[in-house]
Amino acid sequence: MNVADERRSRRGLVLTVVGVFLLVAGISILGYWAWPEISWQVGLVGESWPYSSKIAPYDARPTNAVAPKGNRIVIPRIAVDQQIFGAESDISTALKRGVYHHPETAEPGDGDVVVIAGHRNRRQFALLHRLRSGDPVLVYWNGEEHIYRVERTYVTTPDDDSVLAASGEEELRLYTCRPRVFDDSRTVLVATPE
Repeated sequence: MNVADERRSRRGLVLTVVGVFLLVAGISILGYWAWPEISWQVGLVGESWPYSSKIAPYDARPTNAVAPKGNRIVIPRIAVDQQIFGAESDISTALKRGVYHHPETAEPGDGDVVVIAGHRNRRQFALLHRLRSGDPVLVYWNGEEHIYRVERTYVTTPDDDSVLAASGEEELRLYTCRPRVFDDSRTVLVATPE
């Protein structure tokens, strides 16, 4: 093998290794973004009732689970169980650790709009669009269970301040970015108390 052939061979090997690396990296990134939806489609996400609740189906009630510590949101249909952060932390820090209650909105049980935000890529609200009318959303707040039922979902823009607007009636609004990768719109879910 002469020197020119050896260089071509090395160049081909380097290009092959770089190509394989880029392919694996691309598949990994797409898999990370798409994993919640893939796991939903193949049935890996199942209904989950991690705490005792008076509305849990009898066969789904945990035998040893008590009310959670701290403020939490539980959405059984999409297996969400996240800690709620609010006034004690800024929104970006809160969303890295759980979901964020906008402190300028009401608290559960106060009779007005409660707004909670969650990330799309960290699993919190990645499957929010999968909820149907009537699905339960449980908010554990200051030791009390607040039960809401999904009314509707809609899509809006990030600058739509009406998501945070008070209405004078108790309502839970959850929102996240959508679609999961390329757009800057928001999915908003509206639920009312049971």
